[in-house]
Amino acid sequence: MSDRSSGDRVRVAAAALLAVLAVVAPAYGVLVLADVSAGEFRSSTTGSTTAASATTNGSAPAVANATVVVRAPDSVRPRLERSLRESFAERGFDVTVASEIPDDGSPVLVVAVDSWGARWNPATPSATVEWRTAFDANGHEDHLTAALADEPIRFDSRNGSDVVVAGDYRLDDRGTGIVSRPAYDRRLAAVVGEETARRTLEAVRRETAANGSTAAAVAERRTRSGK
Repeated sequence: MSDRSSGDRVRVAAAALLAVLAVVAPAYGVLVLADVSAGEFRSSTTGSTTAASATTNGSAPAVANATVVVRAPDSVRPRLERSLRESFAERGFDVTVASEIPDDGSPVLVVAVDSWGARWNPATPSATVEWRTAFDANGHEDHLTAALADEPIRFDSRNGSDVVVAGDYRLDDRGTGIVSRPAYDRRLAAVVGEETARRTLEAVRRETAANGSTAAAVAERRTRSGK
């Protein structure tokens, strides 16, 4: 009798587990595949942005567009490329995505993802992302390589005016609520794209404005001295 009761309990427990799985499994599948989010997030981005420039004949380069090259895992790169295009466009800056640095002397931004530590679950996702950026107004690959490696930039006056911006950043993010995996991946790409666009353009425009002010002051002194 006791063996029969034990067997009945096992069958009831198994049936209950199957019933729970029948409800939970489809919901979990939706959260793995669908782009849905009802969560709240806390994120912080730390890091530094540096800029260097050279002027020729008292003028700074005018920059309004760039080619973006993203070096990131295949699972991350498409979302990040799209986020970068959108984030720069919101600031009136046009970017074109390419797989390699073009050899045409046009502005180039390289975004190199060092780690993309997304720890997703439906209720409390978290992530740590580390990435570096390098921008050169004339697309000099040696400048981009040096900037990514945090090495000194060596300007050549024969190459004309130039602006180089380098960044090294870390994003820490935490969420609570119901968040699907695609939605969380999209959020991380959006934050990285937003921070990259904002910090890069602020540095480019600040450096360009500073050079313009210096050039104007030099021209004024020359005018006053009659030279």
